[in-house]
Amino acid sequence: MASRTSTARLVACLVIVLGSALVPASVASAAGTPPTPHTDGTSVASKHATVAKTVSVAASSKKAAAMSAGYAHNCLVTTKGKLQCWGYNVSGQVGDGTTTNVLAPVTVSGLSKGTKAVAPGYYHTCALTTKGKAKCWGYNGYGALGNNTTANSLVPVTVYGLSKGVKAISAGYTTTCATTTKGKAKCWGDNTYGQLGNGTTTSSPKPVTVSGLSKGVKATKPGVLHTCALTTKGKVLCWGNNAYGELGDNSTTNSTTPVAVYNLDKSTKVSLGYIHTCALTAKKAIKCWGNNSVGQLGDNTTTGSPMPVKVYGF
Repeated sequence: MASRTSTARLVACLVIVLGSALVPASVASAAGTPPTPHTDGTSVASKHATVAKTVSVAASSKKAAAMSAGYAHNCLVTTKGKLQCWGYNVSGQVGDGTTTNVLAPVTVSGLSKGTKAVAPGYYHTCALTTKGKAKCWGYNGYGALGNNTTANSLVPVTVYGLSKGVKAISAGYTTTCATTTKGKAKCWGDNTYGQLGNGTTTSSPKPVTVSGLSKGVKATKPGVLHTCALTTKGKVLCWGNNAYGELGDNSTTNSTTPVAVYNLDKSTKVSLGYIHTCALTAKKAIKCWGNNSVGQLGDNTTTGSPMPVKVYGF
């Protein structure tokens, strides 16, 4: 049991790396992009004093069923299906109808019940209702809210064409993806590097089906500039930016359609960082690929790899 717990904790830590990502100059300079994550080593709290105080979520009388962290805001789903968020709110990502930073959990507008899951991204947030409806709110400059507009929304809006039949949703930097109950992968938002996976580099404010993934998909995970999917057969495929080998296909060539990760065992989980990716295999090994400048691949080196390498000790 201890081994399983340690593995689960490590996988959870791998998910959090998305929140520490940096944004390349080419993206940061594009018109309409949200504020870029801080690159000088200072925390968001020190940059924005209104979120510098510590609050005790545990002090609430409510009981949390699930919790997830975005770049600088967090959300939880209570056991009664109420969705609450707090933290940095410059683009309305908290969902309370304001752009004022929130120091303690507040209920997301219109989601006081019936929430199944939540996916905070960088400056937008998405949720899945118990009826299979996808909703998003916050920054929408590239159409990451999926409601066929590029206007920000301070409250949840329904994703175009996804008012039912959704089993999972995940939010990245300015891209969002969902997996339907029929196993189809759909993505929307920024597509500068092909991260929507539909064979183009044209951004879309409404969902498009990922090429070749119209069935058999278990989960779809967007990162910052690349996206990956896990199939029901344990195969991991990735697409989008590949400058550091983060797609794992043993190359550094970008791809606008899914490519299979090279020589990867059957997997049960996949997690994306900024320019690296990791997977948990069915044999409980953890393998990572991509940039390794600060040792993020965990193989006891700082040498990057365009194909999976084993995390040391696992």
